[in-house]
Amino acid sequence: MLVGYAVFILGSVLVTLDEFYQSQVSQALIAAVSKNNHAAVTTLLLIGANKDSRNDNKDTALILAAKNNYTHIVSALLEHSSTVDLQDSEGMTALIHAARYGFKEVVTTLLAYNATVDIRDNLRQMTALMWAGWGTGKNEVVTTLIAHNATVDIMDKYGYTALMYAAQKGHKEVVSTLLAHNAPVDIKNGDGYTSLMEAADNGYTDIVTTLLAYNASVDIQDEDNDWTALILATTNGDNEVVSTLLAHNASVDMQSKIGSTALIYASRYGFNDVVSTLLAYKASVDIQNQYKKTALMYAADNGDNDIVSALLAHNASTDIQNHDGLTALMSAAYRNHKDVVSTLLEYGAAVDIKNSRGRTALTDAEEQGHTHKDIVSLLKQN
Repeated sequence: MLVGYAVFILGSVLVTLDEFYQSQVSQALIAAVSKNNHAAVTTLLLIGANKDSRNDNKDTALILAAKNNYTHIVSALLEHSSTVDLQDSEGMTALIHAARYGFKEVVTTLLAYNATVDIRDNLRQMTALMWAGWGTGKNEVVTTLIAHNATVDIMDKYGYTALMYAAQKGHKEVVSTLLAHNAPVDIKNGDGYTSLMEAADNGYTDIVTTLLAYNASVDIQDEDNDWTALILATTNGDNEVVSTLLAHNASVDMQSKIGSTALIYASRYGFNDVVSTLLAYKASVDIQNQYKKTALMYAADNGDNDIVSALLAHNASTDIQNHDGLTALMSAAYRNHKDVVSTLLEYGAAVDIKNSRGRTALTDAEEQGHTHKDIVSLLKQN
């Protein structure tokens, strides 16, 4: 009985020691990978270190090597049968990390060991191809993934595709590669944006041009605001993208959900060159948004005499009233924009129109007192 008990105790001790040994060796393996010590990694694998050891962040030794571009260590781990598709705490595999950071040699090595190309992470449900488009944008990585049958039209949790990410981040070569492999061009993401809208919103003229060459629809609107690519480029004051879209037949007078056109936005935000471009493409000058405001009214509000003059030179109506009954002249006079008042008067703006409170530009200016004496004088002369 005592002998049997002693054997049992000894066996338990040996098991405990073996577990301790395995734990220590595995921790040493993670440390060796972290330090890019290829010789130590090889030795530890030979003496039985757990090939799928994890650190405190749940990175396996292979993931740790892949995300740091330690190609030789990646190869050594795979040669010792490390599990290629294990995921970290965020669902990222070694392949996803390598694709994200543009490590082509690591990507190639992992795929040679049958890494699953379309595994998704846990956070955004993104694949390696999506991460390649979003991350460093290394085209050789994208090409390699596609050569291993990566699916180009998968959408993540938020409706983004690899093409959308590449367009958003300005990776022109990647955009071209994805399009050449039939990536769908007009899909909308969860924000209601297409790849063209993403490129236009971020100011990537060359990508806008590439997408248009692949017949991207130029006038698609998002769901929340009814913005088009043209409106997005306009609100950013990006005249180069605006010009490119218009040259590809973007509708110049499409209206957002609040009824504003690109010209209204350009006038409101003071983008003189964009205003000039829109006018050259025959933008309608007198469209009113839901507040009954025109491009001229916004320019007059801001005291932007250059834009006011440009609009008037293209026959903008001076006497349209907004929902409060205000004209461009009333707003300019109230805000003491002398140059704008003078320009409007030169173009025949009526001084006797009354707003919804029964007041004219003159009565409002007179009420402001001494600070508006020049405005009062101009108005009385007319």
